[in-house]
Amino acid sequence: MQRRNFLKQALTSTVGMSLATSGAMLGQFSLAKAALADTNSKFVDYKALVCVYLAGGNDSMNMIIPTDNNMYKTYASAKQTLAIPFDQLLKINPRNNNTYAVGLNNNLPKVRNLFSTGRLGIIANVGTLHRRVTKAEMNRLDLLPPQLFSHNDQTAHWMRGNLDTSQYTGWAGRMADMISTTAVPMNFSLNGTNRLQVGAKSAPFTLGVDGVVDFSSLRASELRKKTFERLNRQAELQGNPLVSAYATAFSDMQANVTFVKGVLEGADSSKVGIPADNDLAAQLNHVANLIGQQDELKQTRQVFFVKLSGWDTHDDQKEDHAALLKTLDDALSYFDRRLNELGKQNAVTTFTMSEFGRTLSSNGDGTDHGWGGHQFVMGGAVAGGNIYGTLPDLTLGGRDDQGSAGRIIPSTASDQMTSTLLRWFGLSAGQVQELLPNLTNFDIPDLGFMKYTTHVR
Repeated sequence: MQRRNFLKQALTSTVGMSLATSGAMLGQFSLAKAALADTNSKFVDYKALVCVYLAGGNDSMNMIIPTDNNMYKTYASAKQTLAIPFDQLLKINPRNNNTYAVGLNNNLPKVRNLFSTGRLGIIANVGTLHRRVTKAEMNRLDLLPPQLFSHNDQTAHWMRGNLDTSQYTGWAGRMADMISTTAVPMNFSLNGTNRLQVGAKSAPFTLGVDGVVDFSSLRASELRKKTFERLNRQAELQGNPLVSAYATAFSDMQANVTFVKGVLEGADSSKVGIPADNDLAAQLNHVANLIGQQDELKQTRQVFFVKLSGWDTHDDQKEDHAALLKTLDDALSYFDRRLNELGKQNAVTTFTMSEFGRTLSSNGDGTDHGWGGHQFVMGGAVAGGNIYGTLPDLTLGGRDDQGSAGRIIPSTASDQMTSTLLRWFGLSAGQVQELLPNLTNFDIPDLGFMKYTTHVR
């Protein structure tokens, strides 16, 4: 095999940190030399954020549904055949006052239990915003997020945390640049590389469905492995700084993969059964295993990314959305029980994210791209059992409708939700502002759904 082809094959194998994010990794080289056992962090407690990304745009107006008679009639008139029957709704009793009473979709009984016991809260009508806007201002494009109703653009806005469309980094990646000094990245992805966790100097450690994925091409033979290691050592010593840095990064990634794989192999078995045929729960199982191994990883702060796809329900929504909600229900309940088993329920906050909500109106068999939507936030540090933000008017063409199809204008910005999570995570107000520069456009940077306890050196 030619040397060039051999290197290409080895480098393109799936590894613990995607080489596609090499631009971010080049800034990580100095960090990779840090001692693994010492975070040099100001934090002495442990906290983790877990992003559950609902890819495609969740019809959350069919997830949180009015039980108020008049508003239910308004909802049912818009949803038509997609409306959930009133007698099937799971009633909840929020501890705070809201515009109208609501219940949960009948496929969320375990989420209702989490809500009722104070371990889960609802963030109402949240979405991407440059600043608060009204229906009368919809023709002011300068006041709106760029490319509304676009999957890629709205995903990018949620994950970037700013309006700079040229920026590839996400708020979790830039946060890692800001506070992480460990060789193993503080960001872990269980579903590939994502914008959220890419920084200017950092990239996520990625795992597959079976856990840590090592260098498949190098497993083919011992000779291949030793030959590559020799070539890589030579590259590290080359005078070309880019070649040398890239080779060093590859060596560091090999070390990280070996280390994390060993850590996970030492994880205690769980007595909590993983729901069958539930990919989201399987991803969260790996997250729980990593969280349970903090004595080995020695990281005081971590961010995890998991994803459930299929929410772009233009058709077959009645069947597909019900199945997705059941998957989410089972997975969140499973993860809550795992965290309790580990004694980490107060240290881990899980939140959903989806690029946008969907139209209130039905297209006959599904719904189309919308804007504002509801999100869940779960954990022992969550002031649960409450609905935060403002529930929208569900009248087609009404004051909260962007037009006439039921694309609801968000009343809470995604940046406000993110800011609240980051303050609990231990960041200062100044650090949060640096990560979310658009936050100054909103009067309330903290929505109040988290209980604050952060211990620093």
